[in-house]
Amino acid sequence: MTMLSSNQVDFICSSELLRRIDLPLARELAVRMETVELGDGELVLRPGYLDDNLYIVLSGRLTVSRRNPRGETGLLFDVEAGEGVGSMGVRSHHLASVTIAAAGGTQLAVVPRHVFEHQTVAEVE
Repeated sequence: MTMLSSNQVDFICSSELLRRIDLPLARELAVRMETVELGDGELVLRPGYLDDNLYIVLSGRLTVSRRNPRGETGLLFDVEAGEGVGSMGVRSHHLASVTIAAAGGTQLAVVPRHVFEHQTVAEVE
C-alpha cells in the first residue's frame, strides 16, 4: 500500500462518501488513507470474513454480489470511481454476507476502522 497523492486526496474529499462531512475532517481522513491496486477478479471481501475497512474507488470498478439459498450468485450493484463501500463490520463487527471483487484493474483508497473512529471521535471532543 502507498499513501495518496494530493490529487487523490482532493478527489476523495469530493467523493459521495466524504462530501457530506465537514471538509477539514474529510481531508484529515483522506490523508491517512492508503491505496491498493487490484487486478481483475481480486477479492476485497468475501462472505464469512470480518473486514472493518472502508474503501473508496479511485479508478476502475468493484462488483458486489451475494449467493442466494440455491447457491446462485447474483450481482447486487457496482461501485464506480468516487463511490465507497465497506462491510457492515465497519459499524457492527458482523461477518460479511457479500463478495466484493475488482472488475478489471481497480485502485482503492483504504481507510481502516481505527483511523475513521479515532478521527471522528476527535472531532466530537
